[in-house]
Amino acid sequence: MDKEKVLPRMESLADATRLEIVRLLSENGEMCACELLKQLSITQGTLSHHMKGLVSSGIVMSHKEGKWCHYALNATALCELADYLDSLCCPKIGGCLCSCGCCDK
Repeated sequence: MDKEKVLPRMESLADATRLEIVRLLSENGEMCACELLKQLSITQGTLSHHMKGLVSSGIVMSHKEGKWCHYALNATALCELADYLDSLCCPKIGGCLCSCGCCDK
């Protein structure tokens, strides 16, 4: 994974509200903006701001239905980021650095 993908994804997750949005989407699957607003203590404008960052980084996908946007996680983007982070933690040189044993598999 190259830096052009890693940095925006990391930056988009480096916010408590955006991380909560990702958690909600992970647990519930696709959600309408109206459903996200019910779960979060933020305004429509603030949600739009956060979703713009998540969508532009590729972490979240969106589509419009009527007046509402619907959002879903881009599992591929999250897995790529997780794999990249795993490669930093466990380079498979000399065993697992984090003691989880994942390099021994």
